[in-house]
Amino acid sequence: MRFSLIDLLIAIACIVLGCFAVAGIVHMLGYERLSQTRTELFGVPAGIIIFLVFTPPIYQRFRLWPLFLPVCPHCKRRPPGYHVGESRWPRVVVACGHCKQTIELWWSPPPSGDVSTTIPSLQLVWPHSIGRWRVLSRRRNDSFDTRGPFLVCELTDLPEGRYPAGDVMNCPRCQRLILLANADAATWCNTGAVVICPSCSDGQVGQILDSVPS
Repeated sequence: MRFSLIDLLIAIACIVLGCFAVAGIVHMLGYERLSQTRTELFGVPAGIIIFLVFTPPIYQRFRLWPLFLPVCPHCKRRPPGYHVGESRWPRVVVACGHCKQTIELWWSPPPSGDVSTTIPSLQLVWPHSIGRWRVLSRRRNDSFDTRGPFLVCELTDLPEGRYPAGDVMNCPRCQRLILLANADAATWCNTGAVVICPSCSDGQVGQILDSVPS
């Protein structure tokens, strides 16, 4: 969670407004004046509601980062921070603080033609101040067949485990470099089920490469 001084000031302002709102509602209903403790107790939930309703356009207008950064589509982890590589509002290209791979972030709905086909793209959706992210696109190479392993190869000595989409490996049969199409198709079990390249099977599960991509 990202929480800066500006976020703190905005949160305090919302809680103060929530306390005033509670006190005003109690006065309008003709009840006795609440104690300071009760005013603060009811003011905090009211402040949260005010934060959710009124801060999204503020964060959008002043181009503030939301409280929660997105989970990296590459390493599936939420990094402590992203390194900004290219910024042209409402589009920002950032590098994950964990795996250093790049993703594309949008602060508003982009034209379909502007969405990258080479790196994952995410869009910030309401409430923009909190940080909800919607996947716009995955890498172009992730759009192949998602049916999973096609056969069992007993000759591979590759370790069992889950290999993320986009990893490069050698086909266990022909040793040609292939780019894995999706994470499900790259899940190996202890029986040796593996993904093989199109030249060794009837299914298109990976893209053949001439060299390892940079």
